[in-house]
Order: sequence, then structure tokens, then C-alpha cells
Amino acid sequence: MILDVIIPVFNKEKNILNCYNKINEELSNIKHKFIFVDDNSNDKTFEILTSIQSKDEDNIRVIRLSKTFGKDTCIYVGLENSKHNLVCTYDMDSCTVSSISKMYEYIVNHNVDSVCMQINNEMNIKNKFINLLSTEKFDNNKTHNRIMKRNVVNSIIEYGKFNTFTRYTYDLIGFDTYYIKYDNKYSYYINTCELLSHSNKIANIVKYTSYVLLTISFVYLLFVLFKLVSVSNELLLFFMLILVSIQILLNYLINKYNKHNNKMIYFIKVKIGFDEDYL
Repeated sequence: MILDVIIPVFNKEKNILNCYNKINEELSNIKHKFIFVDDNSNDKTFEILTSIQSKDEDNIRVIRLSKTFGKDTCIYVGLENSKHNLVCTYDMDSCTVSSISKMYEYIVNHNVDSVCMQINNEMNIKNKFINLLSTEKFDNNKTHNRIMKRNVVNSIIEYGKFNTFTRYTYDLIGFDTYYIKYDNKYSYYINTCELLSHSNKIANIVKYTSYVLLTISFVYLLFVLFKLVSVSNELLLFFMLILVSIQILLNYLINKYNKHNNKMIYFIKVKIGFDEDYL
């Protein structure tokens, strides 16, 4: 059984070679292939990757994106270009290479669809609050360090045809997942727009609040025109500016939600080591 190891990279010239060597050593008894996805690094990361690939052409594939799309997109691109029955996504920033062999050992010996490394931290207050508003419950300590069977990978790829892929996608598509907890001070940044893209409840709150504010603004304006309320011009202007500012902010959040809820969009500049390399 061959394991595809997907590694997203951005400006990792100082440690990409060391990472490659360590993973090879860690997986010395496991057949594996590498898929490096370079997020349009502006240092020598891509040059180093091409050098490594030229020395190990059978086991290394390299993809370079046309611009910086983010770690989530890189992982999705890697998943789309993987082909074996077991696929590992490895985040260099949040976990040691030993996690890969731990996950591999568990998934081949137990009846689960995927294995995930989970940071042993308590859920922070912000995440607890967002979960109260969300239709789905998300744990921000679940990392991108995972090993998945092909059925999970295929489901993620299908999901990405119509929606943006994020770390929260794993929970949305389901499947039996085992979590290996470990201690680490690293914490993922909570992207509110990502959560918005997975929560109709939050989007509806924003939308209906906008409607209410528009109604209040209109009614208040009518009251002023028909002299049902007595206010100074300065106070009226101040009040209207506040309402308009809030309205603009809420509309911005709605637009961000709609934009983030679209299908995955990315462009590949270079592929090396695949059946058809192209620029």
C-alpha cells in the first residue's frame, strides 16, 4: 500500500530539505510518494523543490500555483492530484513528522476512514461563541495533519467543486475519524469568513439584521420628514451615519460569505513529476 504525502509550502527554503529527509527517514518502512504544493513562494523554495525532485523523480511531484492562494487551497490541490488509496496531508507548522507514522499505524490497524492529529488545548472563548451561532460545531484544535482513505479524499474533491475547502470541511462531510491528541502551543487562526461559509445561521442573522436596520432608517426618516420627532440636524446626521455604517459592514460580511461559499478557484503554473508536465 502506497501513501501519498501532501505538503503545502510557502517560503520554506530554510527547512524544506530537512523536512523531506526527516519524513523519508520516518517512513523508511512505508511505501510513500510526495506531493509538494508551492503556494507561489517568493524565496528559493521552488528551486529547492525542483532540485530535490530531480534526484528522486519517481517519488516526488511538485506543483507551483500561479499566485498565493493559501494553505487550504494548496492542500485541496494536492488531494486532487493524489491517486493512491491512502493520502496524508502534513502541515509543517503544527506537527512533527512522527505524527505521520502514528496516524498510518492506526488507520491500517483499525476500521476508520481517517485519522487526525488534534492539539490538546481547550476550546477558546471566541470559538465557543461562534459555535453557538453556527449550524455546525467546529473544534479549532483539529489540524490539517491527517491520513485519509480514498473515499474521504474523493468526497472532499467533490465538495470542492461547489464549495470552498477549509479545515472545517472534514466535519461537514462526515466519515469515521479517530483523533490523536498531542501537546503543542501552536494554534490555528479562526477565519470568521470560513465559518460563515459553513453556517447558514450566521449568514441569516447578518442578513435579517441588515433588513431591520434598513427599516429603522426608513421609518426614522419618515418621522423626521413628517415632524413626528424633534431633533437637531447634527443629531439626525450622526444617527443616519451610524446606521449606514452598520449597514455597509453587514453587507460586507454577507458579500464575504457569498464569495467564500463559492467553489474552489485556483490556477496551477507548473507541475513537475506528473504524467503531463506543463507550464
